[in-house]
Amino acid sequence: MQNLILYVLQSWLKDHIDNNSVAISGYNIFRRDRTEAEHGGICFYVKESVRFKILDDMADENFETIWTQLRPLRLPRGITCIIVGLVYHSPNAADGPILDYLYNCLSIIEARFLGCGTILLGDFNETLVKKSSRLSNGFKLKQLVNFPTRGTNMLDPVFTNLSDYYDSPIQRPSVGVSDHFSIELQPLERSQQPNAKITVKFRDLRASNRLAMRTYLEEVDVKTLLDSIISSRGDWLGRSANFKRGVVSSKMTKKRPKFGSLPTLNMPQKSHQKEKLAPRRLLSIVKDLPETKRKNACYSNFVELCKRVHPLKTLSDWSVQELNDRILLRKIKNTFLLPEVEIMIDDSLGYTISIFGWLIPEDHELYSRYLRSVSNITVSDLVKDVESHSICPGVIPHELSNAVIPHIIPKSVDPLFDDSSFPHQQYWRMRGCEILTEDEGQQCAGCYGYSHESRLKERAKQNKLAKPAHLNTPVSKTSPERLKLTLQMQRLKCATLEKKLQEMKLEIEKSSVEIDHELSKDMTDILGQAEITPFMSLFWQQQKKLHNSTSTGVRYHPMIIRYCLSLAAKSPSCYEEIRKSGILVLPSQRTLRDYRNFIRPKRGFHENVIEELKALTDKYFDVQRYVVLLFDEMKIMSNLVFDKVTGELIGYVDLGDPDVNFGALEKLDEVATHALAFLIRGVCTELKFCLAHFSTNGATSAQIMPLFWEAVAILELTCNLWVIASTSDGATPNRRFYRMHKSLDGNADKDVCYRTINLFAPQRFIYFFSDAPHLVKTTRNCLYHSGSGTCTRYMWNDGHYLLWQHITQIFYQDAENGLKLLPRITYEHVKLNSYSSMRVSLAAQVLSASMAAVLRSFGPPGTAASSKCSSISSPSKISKTASKSSPNKNKSIMSAMFTFVVLDLSLTYARERKLCRARFYESTVEQLKESKPATWWREVKKLSGMSSVSGCLDPAPLYQHIDCGQLTPPTLQDIANTINKAFLAPMNVFEPLAADSFPRPIAKECPLKVLEPSVFKKMLSLNPSKAMGPDGVPGWLLKENADLFAQPVADILNCSFQEARLPSSWKDADIAPVPKEKPIRDVNKHLRPISLAPVLSKLAEDYVVERYVKPAVLARVDANQFGTVPGSNTTIAFISMLHSWLCDTDGNGATVRAILLDFRKAFDLIDHKVFGP
Repeated sequence: MQNLILYVLQSWLKDHIDNNSVAISGYNIFRRDRTEAEHGGICFYVKESVRFKILDDMADENFETIWTQLRPLRLPRGITCIIVGLVYHSPNAADGPILDYLYNCLSIIEARFLGCGTILLGDFNETLVKKSSRLSNGFKLKQLVNFPTRGTNMLDPVFTNLSDYYDSPIQRPSVGVSDHFSIELQPLERSQQPNAKITVKFRDLRASNRLAMRTYLEEVDVKTLLDSIISSRGDWLGRSANFKRGVVSSKMTKKRPKFGSLPTLNMPQKSHQKEKLAPRRLLSIVKDLPETKRKNACYSNFVELCKRVHPLKTLSDWSVQELNDRILLRKIKNTFLLPEVEIMIDDSLGYTISIFGWLIPEDHELYSRYLRSVSNITVSDLVKDVESHSICPGVIPHELSNAVIPHIIPKSVDPLFDDSSFPHQQYWRMRGCEILTEDEGQQCAGCYGYSHESRLKERAKQNKLAKPAHLNTPVSKTSPERLKLTLQMQRLKCATLEKKLQEMKLEIEKSSVEIDHELSKDMTDILGQAEITPFMSLFWQQQKKLHNSTSTGVRYHPMIIRYCLSLAAKSPSCYEEIRKSGILVLPSQRTLRDYRNFIRPKRGFHENVIEELKALTDKYFDVQRYVVLLFDEMKIMSNLVFDKVTGELIGYVDLGDPDVNFGALEKLDEVATHALAFLIRGVCTELKFCLAHFSTNGATSAQIMPLFWEAVAILELTCNLWVIASTSDGATPNRRFYRMHKSLDGNADKDVCYRTINLFAPQRFIYFFSDAPHLVKTTRNCLYHSGSGTCTRYMWNDGHYLLWQHITQIFYQDAENGLKLLPRITYEHVKLNSYSSMRVSLAAQVLSASMAAVLRSFGPPGTAASSKCSSISSPSKISKTASKSSPNKNKSIMSAMFTFVVLDLSLTYARERKLCRARFYESTVEQLKESKPATWWREVKKLSGMSSVSGCLDPAPLYQHIDCGQLTPPTLQDIANTINKAFLAPMNVFEPLAADSFPRPIAKECPLKVLEPSVFKKMLSLNPSKAMGPDGVPGWLLKENADLFAQPVADILNCSFQEARLPSSWKDADIAPVPKEKPIRDVNKHLRPISLAPVLSKLAEDYVVERYVKPAVLARVDANQFGTVPGSNTTIAFISMLHSWLCDTDGNGATVRAILLDFRKAFDLIDHKVFGP
C-alpha cells in the first residue's frame, strides 16, 4: 500500500469501539465520532513515517470536520507544509453556517501557515457542492474530481491549490456497505533530470595583472578619448565632458552619469565674470549610519569547508568523516553504539543535527537562527552552540498513546560484565520533541505539555477512584475500590431512608384521620378539574417527563426554552440557583446560549435579523404596519475581545459599514465606550424588536444621520413597515440631529424642527419626539444643582429663585408632623446619589402637583417660583392613570404619554387610509361584483379587516328541528309565533316598569364625561365580525371610520349622561333564537334568546358599567356569592362550601345535610322592581 494518508467519511464508530478493532498496520488512526445521533463520524489513517499535527483549535462542535497539518519528508520547493481539511456535511443541515465556517478556517490557515498547500475534501452533498464556488474563487482552489461519486451525482469533491503536483483522481470501488465510490489521489512522478554542466568564466585577477591594468589606465588621456567618442557616438555622450572623472559610470561601451551628479567641467563662461561669494553654511542633515560590512567568517563552498574543518581545535572530541557529497561530525560516547551528537553538512552547505539518531525538528532554533546553512555560521560556533544545549529527558508514559513513541539507544555489548541480551537505554518522547533544550535537565515544550496533561489525568483518575461509582455503572468495568465506596454510601442512604420512613409511619399513625371513600374520590376529582392555564399544565407535564428521564437524553419543549430564556435574562444568578437546587429540571446556561445565539450578533444591520423581522410582520395589514423608530446610547465596559470564530478583535468603534467608518470617524482604532441601539415599536401592535446596534465612543449627529436613514430604508423598502415617528432622549447630538432636518420639515415654519419628510415615502412625515421621562429627570436634576449639590446654577423665574433647598425644607418640616402632607416623599427623594438620580419615578413625585400645593400653602414666601413646577406633574398623572389599569405598577411615563400622541396621529392618518381604500375599491374591487362575486366578497372582507363573516341562520334547518305541537308541518309564521310566545312569557308575570320608576339624577351629580381619544380607542377595539343591531350599522363600519365618528359619538354620550337618557333608537334590540342542542323539542329549554342591540348602545353601557355598576356591585356583593363576580366560579364555591363542612365536622362527630337548588330562568323570573332604589 503506497498511500501515506487514508480518510474515511461516515465511519459509524462509537466510543465503545476500540482503535485496535479498526487499526491498520503501519498507520496511526485519529477519530472524531458522532456521539448524539446515529451514523456519521469521520476518521483518518496516517503512515507512521509522516509527521502530522491535529489542529484542534480550528474544530467546531457544530460541524464534523478534522484539520490536519502534514509535514512529509519531501515537499515541492516553496511549499512549507500541507493543511488537509476533512468535512462531512449532512444533507439535512443548513449550507450557510458551514460555508461561513470553512471560509473563516481557510482565512486563518492562509494567515497562519505562509506558503502552505491546502487540500479540502469530504462529503459535501449536492447543495453545498453547488455553492462551493465561494471557497474556490476566494482561495484559488481547483476542484479535481470529474466523475460521479454516488449514482450520477458528484458529492465528494477535492479542492486544492496543489493541482499541478497531483495526477487526476482515480475512481475506486466502494468500501463496506457504503454507496459512495472511493477516490485515490496520487502525486505526479518526479522525472530524473540529468545534472547540467555549468561553465563559470572569471577574469584572471592575479596581482601582476591588476598592476598592469592600473598603469595602462593612468596613461590614457581622458579628454582625447572623450572627443573621439563624441565624434563617433553622437551628441549625448559629448555632454559627459562636463562631468568630473569618477562620476561617470561606464559599463561595456556605454557611459552615463551616476545618479545625483551635476556637470561642473567645461561649462560656458559669462562675458563678465564676477567674484564668487562665499557659499552659505550647509545645514547638517541627520543621516543613517552606513552599515559596516562584517567580515565574512563563514564558508563559500563545500571545498573551502572541508579544508577549514579538519584543523579546528574545537573538534578534538569529535570524529570527522569526509564523503563525496557530505561531511559528518560525530561525538561518540563509549557506552553507546549511536553517536551522542551527529552533524551532517551536505555539499549545499546545509546541515542536519541528530541526537542519538533522533533528528531535531525542522522548526528548531538551531535551524531557524542560522537559516540551516553554514554559510551563516562557522562550524566551531555551531558545535559550541550545540554543546551548550542539553538533551531533553523525555516523558514518563502512564498509558499507551499515538502521541508518544520510544527512543531506544543501543549500548555496546560486553559479554564479560553484561548479562542482558540487548543492552540499551530507552526514552519516551513526544512526536515533535525538540530533544535539545537550553536549560539543563529541563523538558522541551512538547514533552512538558504532555507531562503536565498526564499529571492532571492521573490526579483526575485518583480523584475518581476516591468517589463512589454510579448505580448504573457496569461492575466489570469498575475498580474494587469504587465498588466498596458505592456499597458503603448505599448502606448509609438505606439506613437514613429507613429511619425517615419509620418516622413518617409513626406520624401518619398518630395524626391521620380516615375519611369516606366517596369523599376522597370527590376531592380528587375536584382538585383534578381545577382551572389552570395551558402553559401551567404544559409546564408540569414537561417537568414530570423530565424528572423521569435521564440527564443524557433530555429534549426540552420549545415553550420551556422560551420561558427559561426569559428567566435567565432577568436574573442569571436566580436562574442558576433554581436549576442547581433540583426543584425544577431546567436547561443549562450553555444550552440556552445555543438558542440565544441562533443568529450570531454583530455590529450593523444583520441580514438574518432583517429576515426575522420580515417573518414577524408579514401578516400585518393596514394600520398595523405603522411603527416608531427609537434609538439610544448606553454606557458599556471598554475592552477588546478576540472572536475565535471570525478571528477579529471586537471592541473597537464600528458603525457597521466600512464606508461609513471611513467617512464619519476620525480614528478607526479607538476602543468603544458606548453602544448605540435602534429599536422598533408597533403603533397598533405589540411589536418590540431590536433592529441593530453599533459600537461608538459617543455618537455625533453626523454619525447618527446615515445610520438613521439606512434603518428607515430597511423598514420602508425591505420590511414594508411605515415609520411615522422617532424617539430619543434629549442629548445634544440628538437635538443637533433634529436640526439637520430643518430643510426637510415641509415648511412647518416653527422654531423647533419637529418633523421631516420621509425620504422613502414622501407623502408621509416622520415626527421627532424627545423621551418624556428623560426630560422630567433632567428637570429634577437641574433643580437639584440649583443652589445645592455642586451649585452649578441658580435658576430663577419672575424675579424668584428656583432652589432645591425649598424642596428639602418642606420635606424636613413634614417629617416632624404626625399627619403627613407628603406621604410618598422619602429621604431618597431629596438626597440623591448616582442611582436615585436616574430614577424617573422619584423625579415625577418630587415635581408633582401635591408638592406644588404644599409649597404654595406652607412654604416660605420665596418658594413661589419653585411651586410652579407643578406643570411638570402632568406626566406623573398620566403614569398614575395608566398604572391603575395595568398590573405593572411601574409602567413608564413614556408608554402613557405616547398613547395619547399616537391617538392624535392616528386621527390624522386614518382619513388618508380611508381614501386609499376607497380608491382601491373603485378601481379594482367594484368591477368584480358582477363577474366574480366570491372574489369581490373576499376583497371586501380584507378591506374591512374581517377574517371571516358568520353566516345567517338558515330557517330551513330550524323548520326540521322545532316541534310546535301541531299534527301538520308548521309554517315559518307558526314557528315565529311559538318562539315569540316563549320569549315573551316572563313579561306576562310582572308589570312593566314605568318611565318615572327611577329618579333622574341632577346634572351636578353626574360627573361622567368621556373624551374623544377614549371613544376612538374603544371603537378601534370593536370586533368587526359581530352581528349588527336593528339600526343596521355594522361594527366594521364604525371601526374603519372611527376617526370620523369619534367626536360626534363622544358628544352624544356626554349629552346622554348629562340628561340621564339614551336615544330611543339605541334602546331597540333584535332577539335572535340560538339553539342549544338539536333536535329542538322544547322551545323553552332548547333555545337561547340572544339580544342584538345597537353597537353604540353597547359602547354607552361599557362606560356606565365601568364607572358605576361594577364598583357598586363589588362593594355590596355578599362574601358567599361566586356568580357574576370577576375571578370566581362554581368550582371555588364548591371548594369553599366543602371547606366549611369539613371545619364544622372535624373531630366532633357531626354530619352535614345540604340542599342544592338550581333556579329555572332565574334572571327572567325576578321582579325588576327589586333593582329599584
